[in-house]
Amino acid sequence: MSKFNIFHLLLTIFYLLLTVCIFSMTSEEYWIALNKRANQIYGGLDLALTVNVGNYYDNSESEFRSGVGFSIPIYSKQQKISRRNAKIKYLQDGSDLISNLKKNRKLLLLLKDKKEALQAFIGDNGASDIKSYFQTEEELLDLHLTIESIERKIETMLQ
Repeated sequence: MSKFNIFHLLLTIFYLLLTVCIFSMTSEEYWIALNKRANQIYGGLDLALTVNVGNYYDNSESEFRSGVGFSIPIYSKQQKISRRNAKIKYLQDGSDLISNLKKNRKLLLLLKDKKEALQAFIGDNGASDIKSYFQTEEELLDLHLTIESIERKIETMLQ
């Protein structure tokens, strides 16, 4: 086995490991997780029970009395609409991130294929082939960073 074949085998193994690390969650898994998180954040009612305990002076009987009071907020239609709209915006933002992630992941695969093709034909046109190869390397690096950024934004939304 030649040095080139060993290098190509190691590069392929590295590519597979990198793919597993990058594509940790599929777009569908992200969407399911975002829906669960949206239901946790915006679903249900936030009820707060307020208890007031105190003493007061009753003028009619000229003595001190103790009392306990309760208050439970009742949400209006406007508040329900506001919560629903906030949930819709949250899910739209998540959906935009997921579609951007899917697009960039597919572009990443295309660029990797382009890089392999350039690597196979390098040498026919000399410097222009080498320049194209390294431009593709730079595009791959930028794309990896973009994908990581999108995944971090989605993970932040899930927290």
